[in-house]
Amino acid sequence: MTGIEHSIIATAVCAAFYYFGKHVDKKEMIEDAIARTLDTLEQNNFIICKTDGDGQKVLQEVIEKPKGL
Repeated sequence: MTGIEHSIIATAVCAAFYYFGKHVDKKEMIEDAIARTLDTLEQNNFIICKTDGDGQKVLQEVIEKPKGL
């Protein structure tokens, strides 16, 4: 294997890991944004959540009262 072949392979591997890292980071940023949005909605009483045994938040169904009551 010559130096040029080695350089091409190394560059391709580095590029693959770079773009994989960007993909994973973007996914984590989206999950964080969703979590912050749900926390804000819960704090402002727009949604109701309950924590289950695993520590995960589960949305609860909200049943509204009839307007005449």
